[in-house]
Amino acid sequence: MISSQKLHESKRVIGSSYSESLNWFGVQRRPVVWTSAHAFKIVALTIVICSAFLAGSTPFWFTVAIVVLFGGPHNYSELRYALSRFPSRFGPLRPFFITSFAGVALLYLTEVALVLVTNTNTISTAQAWILLLTWNELFIAWILALSILRYCKHDRQSVITNCAIALIGSWANILSPQMFTIAMTYLHPMLGLWLFERELRRTKKSWLSAYHRCLQAVPLAVAGLIWWHAGTMTDAMSMKAIQTGLGTQLFAGPSPVMLLAVYGFLQMMHYAVWVLGMPIATNSWTRWRLEQTALLRDRSELRSFALYAVGCISIGVPLLWLGYRLNYAFTNDLYMVLAMLHVIAELPLIFWMCES
Repeated sequence: MISSQKLHESKRVIGSSYSESLNWFGVQRRPVVWTSAHAFKIVALTIVICSAFLAGSTPFWFTVAIVVLFGGPHNYSELRYALSRFPSRFGPLRPFFITSFAGVALLYLTEVALVLVTNTNTISTAQAWILLLTWNELFIAWILALSILRYCKHDRQSVITNCAIALIGSWANILSPQMFTIAMTYLHPMLGLWLFERELRRTKKSWLSAYHRCLQAVPLAVAGLIWWHAGTMTDAMSMKAIQTGLGTQLFAGPSPVMLLAVYGFLQMMHYAVWVLGMPIATNSWTRWRLEQTALLRDRSELRSFALYAVGCISIGVPLLWLGYRLNYAFTNDLYMVLAMLHVIAELPLIFWMCES
């Protein structure tokens, strides 16, 4: 029998010889220190993996569930974040903010009118195509105007680059306005991931490396969903979902169930950023009240309007669930129209975050 003292001494000798051999090869032993970045990476990867599995298992019900559960909270979090990031006084950037707010109101109202006249069959298909083309061109022109107002004084190269991108987008819109709109639907969740990366650079730089590694799992999950449902037959419920703007009518090859699964997964990534990521990164979960933001602190009218909007969102969540139960197609059309508002409203925030 070997005594415990001799066993301890043998382990110490083996450990010291191992350390000496590592030093001889030029390898330095570094102690593993558990940090918040490790916890963030584990949680983020868990969300990506679980979301991809659920989106692939039940695409229809997963999409409905995340919209009902996270649609309202994510809108509130996004509103709270935008109000906290905008300055309390606009100063020399007043033209940029006036153009931003006016463009959001104009584009959203015209979007609602376009959906109404299209769904009520009051115009022909050719007229609807022209109206959609015109709306998309106005949207591109508005983005270009924001870019010029934001960068014209100090970054002429960015203005030239954005003009070139606007020309390419305008050309793509002329070729297929429907394809341009579908691209906005699928690319919109990526804006939240980009904003979160900008916020981490500002508040939690130690998380950036872990976040970039987690982002690599997103295209892998999308590829997995495409492979999973490449030849899946479409059921009746999924057919109702994909008839409302996911691109089935434009693509002859992909399975509609696959498109719904990919859309649900990307939308869940967007919700995860705004419901979990942003409040933790900015520590805003401890300052959740809107009136605590600098923009609303001394403006009672804007504060009342923001609180009214939050109240409408709170009432709309149970009504949304009831609508999905009674009439999925109409409710999803209504939700897509409402969702377009914060899609448009995110763009001024992106231009502001680029330089702030």
